[in-house]
Amino acid sequence: MKHFKTFVLIALVTFGFNTAVQAQKVAHVNFQEVLMAMPETASLKSEIEKTGKTYENDLKAAADKLKAKMQRYEAEFKSQTQEENQKRGLEVQQDEQAIMKTQQAARQDLGLKEQKGLAEISKKLQAKIEEVATAQGYDYVLEASTLVVKKGKDLTADVKSSLGL
Repeated sequence: MKHFKTFVLIALVTFGFNTAVQAQKVAHVNFQEVLMAMPETASLKSEIEKTGKTYENDLKAAADKLKAKMQRYEAEFKSQTQEENQKRGLEVQQDEQAIMKTQQAARQDLGLKEQKGLAEISKKLQAKIEEVATAQGYDYVLEASTLVVKKGKDLTADVKSSLGL
């Protein structure tokens, strides 16, 4: 009985080592390269640029309006009372603050649009990489840009092909 237990223990240990030593199939992909080649990314970039131009035009119009107001106030400065000039000065400061807030909100909105858009595109790309890796029998796919030695299979071209790029 003691020999049987020893035999079972040796068999389990040997089996355990065999499964641990089995080579895992590893590949790599240049995620950024594929992401930048996707038409969705170009479309997102175009949309963000278009929205950015709209914000820029709106901000320029507001700044031009403020500049005209300041020039008018400067021209009328001597003909106004001190109280009126202080009120106008406060009005100009409020307008400047409103422009800065609008500018900050525009930057934040553009950043969020880009972040959300890239997250959706990255999710699609991640699924496609997983699909290609599974189809080719790879257990792990690493980001190529972080590797020092790249001797494994490069799936970048296969993923691009699968995406129709």
